[in-house]
Amino acid sequence: MKSFLLVATSMIINLSLQAQHQFLVTEIPIFKSANDSIAYTNSQVIFQKIVAGQITHLSTDSVLNEIRTIGERIIGKRKTYHASPNFFPLDSLPLINNPDQITKLSISNIQFKRLPKAVLKCKNLEFLELVNSTIRNISNLKKFRNLKSVYLLNNKQLRTLHLSKSKSIITFGMRGENPTNLPKSFNKLSNLEKLDLADNKLSRFPTGIRDNKYLKEILLGTNNLTLEDERMEESASLEKLELQKNKIKKIPASIAGFPNLKKLTLNFNAIEKVSDGISTLTKLEQLSFYNNKLASFPDGVFNLSSLKEIDLYFNQIERIDDRLGERGQLLCREVALERRLPSRRRAAWIATRR
Repeated sequence: MKSFLLVATSMIINLSLQAQHQFLVTEIPIFKSANDSIAYTNSQVIFQKIVAGQITHLSTDSVLNEIRTIGERIIGKRKTYHASPNFFPLDSLPLINNPDQITKLSISNIQFKRLPKAVLKCKNLEFLELVNSTIRNISNLKKFRNLKSVYLLNNKQLRTLHLSKSKSIITFGMRGENPTNLPKSFNKLSNLEKLDLADNKLSRFPTGIRDNKYLKEILLGTNNLTLEDERMEESASLEKLELQKNKIKKIPASIAGFPNLKKLTLNFNAIEKVSDGISTLTKLEQLSFYNNKLASFPDGVFNLSSLKEIDLYFNQIERIDDRLGERGQLLCREVALERRLPSRRRAAWIATRR
């Protein structure tokens, strides 16, 4: 069955802040039915006219209710990335007498396989983004000695992206990609600290990260990861791992491969089981299982000596484990009991170390 995109008049605009890098994302709802798409658009147009005072015989509440009702039939959203407003656009470079003054550069909507030669003149470049382009070879990175961050947003190269060596880049991100086009490893970025591969339809954990000795953060939210029959590659330096909004049902034993992990986010999955391997993460301070399917506290949690916060909101846990109070190990700060049906009680806790 065909799907229908909502027209641009009702786009949802988001700004995502990623370590001094803001990028603009447009989310367009997708419907199965063309009638739903048209009705949703018309309702939003009517609402805008009510707010502007052009329509007075309808109430805002009735129109908002209609928008919510139709919105429940949205089957997905298509994301489109746009050039950052605080980045200098590539097509304006010919107007600059001294390209050395450019520190933030955006390359958008171009059909090149490699970086344009004009970019090489920006010797003091610190932040580079490529948006809606076809770049498949980012060479000469070592010439940018001050380059700290590179993002590719909805870059539609037809082959695996090729990276050249760089000692200066500490943040690298790709979003809106075909997972087969992502680099097989990131070892050429020898001082990489943050790897952002969120929202790329990834079904497997990235490989080659053990070669990035300074890697501290990996962002893998909004992908298709299951972690089933898969050993996550070890990383002794990793401190933050985001795996929210994937398709994970069980946390594997290979989670122990991140001994210095301090923050682990697993929100919005379908997690039912957690391997005891998690008990080896003795430096873990924040652990979030928000909106999963856990029926009890994972046993390994009670061995996490550095744990300061655990979020179990919206799971299937019916009672607080007695071990929470043993020896003052954990202090339960908030308890919220939700009873949707008498036979299905759901409890949610955020526990913090005293």
